[in-house]
Amino acid sequence: RLKERRRTADRKAEDRQRVSRPGSAMAKRIRSSARWQRVRAAKLKRDPLCEPCLLFGKTTGPTPNRPLQVHHLTPIERRPDLCFKPDNLQTICTKCHARASAAERRRG
Repeated sequence: RLKERRRTADRKAEDRQRVSRPGSAMAKRIRSSARWQRVRAAKLKRDPLCEPCLLFGKTTGPTPNRPLQVHHLTPIERRPDLCFKPDNLQTICTKCHARASAAERRRG
C-alpha cells in the first residue's frame, strides 16, 4: 500500500511538472480541439487494438474500465507539426501507455 501511495504521489508530481513545461499549454489546446477528437476517433476505428500488445501476440481491446488511448510517438511538445499525422499515432492500452509515458519522461 505504501509503495502504491508513493507511485501515485510520484505521478502527481510528474503531472505538475508536465503542466509547467514549455509547450504543455499548446498540447492541452490541441488535445481538446475538435480536430484532434476527429483524428483520434478515426485512429481508434482504423486500429481498434493495442498496437504494442499486438507485437507480443496479445489482442488487447477496449474495456468499460480501460478504454484504448491514442499515443503520440513523438510528443506534441517536441513536434506539434506531427500531432495530427497518422504515422505519429499509435492505438495503445492504458498499461502500455503508462510504460511509454514513463520511458519518455526518463528520456526527457
